[in-house]
Amino acid sequence: MNRKNLSSYIYNFNNRPSKALIELLDRLQIPHDHSWTQILAHTQKKWLRKKERWLVNELYKHQKKIIFEAMKHLGCIEAIHPQKTEYDYILLLGCPYQKFLIRLGYLEKILKRITYKQIFILSGHRPLDAQIEMPLFESKYAFQAKHESEMINTVLKEKSFKKYAHFHLSLPMIDTITEIRRPNTEDTVKAWNLLKLPHKRCLIISNQPYVGYQDSVVRTYLEPDYDIETVGDRIYQEPNSAVFLDNLTRWIYQENQRCKLTASAD
Repeated sequence: MNRKNLSSYIYNFNNRPSKALIELLDRLQIPHDHSWTQILAHTQKKWLRKKERWLVNELYKHQKKIIFEAMKHLGCIEAIHPQKTEYDYILLLGCPYQKFLIRLGYLEKILKRITYKQIFILSGHRPLDAQIEMPLFESKYAFQAKHESEMINTVLKEKSFKKYAHFHLSLPMIDTITEIRRPNTEDTVKAWNLLKLPHKRCLIISNQPYVGYQDSVVRTYLEPDYDIETVGDRIYQEPNSAVFLDNLTRWIYQENQRCKLTASAD
């Protein structure tokens, strides 16, 4: 699948909700009047998770097939590949261990057919999940990684990734006064901005079903004038429906935020 304007999966050229999005809302009985105000309010109330993705409970158990088919039409299932052959910067977005293996494997595959100047890996000091992520990592490497960035460094070393020139940008946990939270994509993109690199062509590496959402985050917070393209490998193991719907909710919200910021800048 090759699609640069990923936002067109959720809204059309008139800035109205796409047909695929409206059909999913109707099938799952999410009330709306085709307005973004209602769609945002009701999807966040019904679908937004309150804990990490791998800890959420299944939603709509008897409608999983409907949700999966809808996600195909919303561009969240199949791989999205690079449209060009030359890039200045590649940004590999950090994530949990299992997903990082997918992202790194996909990056190594596409490096055989594209050229680049610099690779940046963006991550943070998120503690590894003790229930799922840590046991999988320890079974492979036989030691405890303190956080996501250390896990990534270990994987890169084992995979001999040093043959590719790269820079690992790692953020500590963030103290917001009310809480200490893990760095997210917004935080790492803003940190990358501080490098003050020339505004050129960027290839962003994610994986499905997160490509559209993370594309929107990067476009929101990366400084203007970068030529941005976000790609990622297909889904190999179907996540529970709550993950799909949470990701879609965040994508809808992020696109609306991006449109507001773009309008205010104009």
